[in-house]
Amino acid sequence: MGVRKSICLWRMVFLFFAFCVPVPILQGALLSERLRESSNEVQKRLEIVEIKFAGNSEISSKLLRSRILTGVSPSAISQFIYKHISERLGSPPVFYDPYTAGADIARLENFYRDHGFFSARVDTTTTVLSDGESLVLTFRISEGPRFVIDSVRFAGLSGVDSALLVQINSQALMRVGEPFTAEVYNGDRNRIITLLANHGYPNASIDSKNSQVLIDSVRHKVIPTITFSLGGQYTFGDIQIKGTHGPVRDEAVVFRQLDFHPGELYSRQKLDNSERNLNRLGIFESVRIEMNIPSPESVLVPIPITIQLQPRPLNELTPELLANDENNAFNLGIGLGYSNLDFIGGARRLTLRGRFRVQSLTHVNFGRVITKTGFREPNLVANAELTLQLTQPYVFSNRTSGNWSLTATADKQLPYLQTIFRNRIGIVNQRATYTFAFLDWSLERVSLDSVSPDFRSLTLAEEDKPQFNSILSFTLQRDKTNDVFSPSTGFFNSGAIEEAGLFPLLLKKLGLPMGGLPFSQYAKVILLGRWYKDLWGNRLGIFAWKIKLGAAVLLAHSNTTPIPLNRRFFAGGSGSVRGWRTRELGAVAKPEFGGNALLEMNFELRWNGLRKLGSPIGIPFEHVWLVPFLDAGNIWATPGDIKPSQLAVASGIGFRYDTIAGPLRIDYGIRIYDPKGLSEHQWFFQQRFFSDVLAHGVIHFGLGHAF
Repeated sequence: MGVRKSICLWRMVFLFFAFCVPVPILQGALLSERLRESSNEVQKRLEIVEIKFAGNSEISSKLLRSRILTGVSPSAISQFIYKHISERLGSPPVFYDPYTAGADIARLENFYRDHGFFSARVDTTTTVLSDGESLVLTFRISEGPRFVIDSVRFAGLSGVDSALLVQINSQALMRVGEPFTAEVYNGDRNRIITLLANHGYPNASIDSKNSQVLIDSVRHKVIPTITFSLGGQYTFGDIQIKGTHGPVRDEAVVFRQLDFHPGELYSRQKLDNSERNLNRLGIFESVRIEMNIPSPESVLVPIPITIQLQPRPLNELTPELLANDENNAFNLGIGLGYSNLDFIGGARRLTLRGRFRVQSLTHVNFGRVITKTGFREPNLVANAELTLQLTQPYVFSNRTSGNWSLTATADKQLPYLQTIFRNRIGIVNQRATYTFAFLDWSLERVSLDSVSPDFRSLTLAEEDKPQFNSILSFTLQRDKTNDVFSPSTGFFNSGAIEEAGLFPLLLKKLGLPMGGLPFSQYAKVILLGRWYKDLWGNRLGIFAWKIKLGAAVLLAHSNTTPIPLNRRFFAGGSGSVRGWRTRELGAVAKPEFGGNALLEMNFELRWNGLRKLGSPIGIPFEHVWLVPFLDAGNIWATPGDIKPSQLAVASGIGFRYDTIAGPLRIDYGIRIYDPKGLSEHQWFFQQRFFSDVLAHGVIHFGLGHAF
């Protein structure tokens, strides 16, 4: 009986602890979870209205802000659009998240370490504003000292040629006494790997386990060590050439385009250059250089090379549908070309091409042009050209090519018809990877024919006389843009010098005049620069700008023959100052006859912000760009006439749509400042905005960017 009472008592105690005691514990846990959820709800309601940085002096707040993920809430308008109109067009509010802020602390500290601040520390504070729903987030930074490089060590290079070792060490990016940065450290890694790959070590790599940066916290110095694994040294082995449809017609043509030979040390750069040389010939659809690197069983192991080629047809007939903006105007046209890609052997190319382009599609009676008036139609602006050209791909080396051409051109403008017969010899030399030099000598016969009743009154006495000119020009250009059609980074620079009259003058002094026709004696210089910058690194916004400067002067006072029309400068149009039509702008009496001095500046912001819309109505908005622009420029009669006060200014908005042939372009430009306007109506704000400024705006069409 006593035993049963004892058992019942223990059962009651067990049931009490099993069912009664956990209840308050569970209630406490639930309450804690609710408080945590409530706290999270409070945190989620705290909208970030401002982010500050305190304590930073060496690195700007703008740069630090670009390294964090935490952002600031957008404007009320953007939030309204997001909530009520479209989530794609607007943006949601941004709330404080302690986990993201903590990750940003780590990002900033790593960023500081990458710039040599190895003792930098970052913390955050939040200040809740009076509304209780928003806060200011402050990153408080203790930068500490910046560590400098004590010494630099490159290890694992035993067996490397002494001359290469000198090059590796003498060109080091990391310098003793300079601040350490991860960018320079990685730059040296990549630089040496490239050098090794171009000196027989295709398998060279970084030995990460033995590469390190030793930190001396007392002296605030570092000792970076980069260790390499060479992987054996190789040479170029036997070269085999294969065509996709049987043997290649002339293997000697292929071999002379190669920058390497069997037995030479392997070089990745020579391999890439050789592939470019073969592609530049234009006789192959595709070029692929293949290799199979064997295991390094001995010193200087040869690598067998196989060149896979897909030849193009020997004869090509090419119909053309033309759309371009030559002469700063939109041109439509047709063309037909014939090419022999191996004329009398040696990969020489013979080309015969005819083209017809027209600018004026309205106010022209094309039926009358075809049946009666031809190129003398008063309202017609067009160009017809017939060219025979022979290209020699190899002149002394595979970096130099030559060409010879005969061209007949009829250039019809509103007041005149200009005919040009040209015999040109040209040399093209690749000076470096991105640099080319062009040397041209042209013999030109130019004549003007009136199609306007007042043509005689518009021109000089010598203007309408035929000319026979000898023109020698040299052009040097460097192109480091990253895309042919739509560059987002890089630059294109060119400079050209042109001289006319020296050769016929010598012949004249020898008693051998060139056909008895007058010739012009002048010198001309053209400088052109184009630059492109991706503002945010994701092609959302690209800032592009161009500067062009040109000047031409007559060299002999005794020779009054003017510079021929086709060698003068013109302003206005789709690639110039877009508030004016082509050849409409000039600080000269008749801009359609050009000038001898030019200054142009163009600025564009190419914005691709609509891409986040996707394709809501079947239009892929990732191909759509909006382009506000600002242009300034003019032409003058002589370089001495250039005046900043006569620079015309235009602005407007453009539309681009990317295609495989380049972007389709529509620009609408208005005149901001017209130097030829009445003194009280030169600026746009001095005119009636709708009836004067907008009504006189100009629409331009084009294929490809304006520059």
